[in-house]
Amino acid sequence: MDAVAVGQFTPAPAFTTATFVGYVLDGIPGRSGGHASHLPALVRVRPPQPPALRCLPRLRQSAWASGFIDGVGAAAVATMAVVVVTPGQTVIDDAFAVLALVVAALVLLLSRLLVYPSTVWLILAGGGAGLIIAAVC
Repeated sequence: MDAVAVGQFTPAPAFTTATFVGYVLDGIPGRSGGHASHLPALVRVRPPQPPALRCLPRLRQSAWASGFIDGVGAAAVATMAVVVVTPGQTVIDDAFAVLALVVAALVLLLSRLLVYPSTVWLILAGGGAGLIIAAVC
């Protein structure tokens, strides 16, 4: 969970998480796991626009293909929900964590009307609140 939290601060969370886990497991030599996670990108560089994107409008005209694309979209949303809920069950284990979740969700929902807040500020605020609670209790 620490690696996931640290990964939120950077534009490449998978790289940061791989580096963090490698460092925790094997110290300085282990951090090379983060560097190895980018190796596939060095081997194969993507074309500027995947061919499927050029065909998407035509595929949407087919009932079968359009249904398939909609199903893939729904599966992607479900996968993202599982990725959020599963770690949440581990972390949200007391009243403070529930309160922090509710406050962060409200801040995100209400502030979207004005300006989209950075998750970095929410993470820092949660960490600060956790430090205050730990000092008081």
